[in-house]
Amino acid sequence: MSEDRPRPELVAFVQRYIRSLEQLEILLLLSTPPLRPWLVIEVYDSVKSNPASVWQRLEELHRDQLLIKVGAKEPEYVFQPQEQRLRDLVAELAVLYEQRRVRVRQIIYPGGETRRDSA
Repeated sequence: MSEDRPRPELVAFVQRYIRSLEQLEILLLLSTPPLRPWLVIEVYDSVKSNPASVWQRLEELHRDQLLIKVGAKEPEYVFQPQEQRLRDLVAELAVLYEQRRVRVRQIIYPGGETRRDSA
């Protein structure tokens, strides 16, 4: 990855799976070792946004098969992509976000700071 340009595969991953900064922060939180199950309220306590929004983002990541959901009544979410390639991209994205937050924001919001709708 060059200083200004993330790998095209990483850009494509962000454009496909990441709909907001909130969702990015949730994904990176759950993908940080040690991996463990997270309740919605625990994720909310970490990202401090809105419980309903946090639940929605977790469900989107689950539908995208980046998380698995354990339990039904009070589900817990675990980072567990089915493909190693996706795990590697999330790890690469975590490094990029730590080093170049503005660049990642520009990938998520290419036309400015507006929320992209779910596909």
